[in-house]
Amino acid sequence: MLWSSSIPVSIYTNPLAWLSAATNPTLFATIQSVFGLTPLQMQRIILYLNRLANSGLIVRAVPGCTSMLDVAYVQWASLGPMSGQSLKALDSKLPMVPEFRAFAQGIGSSASFTLGDVRKLFAGPTSITNPQYLGALMQFASANEWGRANSLYRLDNANNLPVLVAYLMQVQQNFAVPAIQPVLNAGGGLCATQTVDQWLFSGQDPLLQFLKVPAAGRNLFTNYTSPEMVRQVNAPFTRLNT
Repeated sequence: MLWSSSIPVSIYTNPLAWLSAATNPTLFATIQSVFGLTPLQMQRIILYLNRLANSGLIVRAVPGCTSMLDVAYVQWASLGPMSGQSLKALDSKLPMVPEFRAFAQGIGSSASFTLGDVRKLFAGPTSITNPQYLGALMQFASANEWGRANSLYRLDNANNLPVLVAYLMQVQQNFAVPAIQPVLNAGGGLCATQTVDQWLFSGQDPLLQFLKVPAAGRNLFTNYTSPEMVRQVNAPFTRLNT
């Protein structure tokens, strides 16, 4: 029964359900009830499946892959490693499906990328993870210059680029904007308004704080509030002068 192809939550039909059951009590109880298992039996089966799905086996199981990064590329491009399912099936809190192929399916497109094309997009010299080349891609797309856009990557199937741009815009709206919005709300960004006191002495840059830059302050001078602070900040010079 565990491997039956006729049972929706069998290991054969839906292995992701079993892996998800490890952190989902409702799903755990549902599968347990379907197969009449004890909690201990369920835990042992889930542990077995987790050990079975080790990185070496996964890499060898996905054609053309030589590393787990390749497996991630194939999942993003075609949903192959997870049998056509999105990672959103494991984390329903994700604001959108993270894979390109799942997004394409959602808008009725058959677009997908080969592993070679994904490597060009993410690991090539003009990677879309580089802001400069991502900006160039979006600029060419806005001008409907898809030939120039593909000149950045030399993809096997350039017809997928319009869907890729649509996907990237959705990623921006669902992941990037919510992450950066608190920074903008706090006065961060390329243009910021501060009081004279903040500019001179106490200003903090919300964007630099968000990026965890060690010196997030943007004040022009140190605001000395006591003789002790002057001595502490200027201790090396003080010792030299004395």
